[in-house]
Amino acid sequence: MTDTTSARLAMVTIDCLDAQVEAHFWAALLGGEVQHAERDYAMVSATGVTIGFGRTEDFVAPAWPDRDGR
Repeated sequence: MTDTTSARLAMVTIDCLDAQVEAHFWAALLGGEVQHAERDYAMVSATGVTIGFGRTEDFVAPAWPDRDGR
């Protein structure tokens, strides 16, 4: 018997400096809804996917393009 169940991405969590700020930004951009928002953790639901934002004390925003070519 072959299992035909496929995987589905339900949630992704992104590190950031202020989860509440990120949640409100992405909810507005994606037309989603903020499900929970505080400085340390927030969640947004949009188009069937939930995005979590977790505050990370030592977070460093990526630079584009990366000067080292990574």
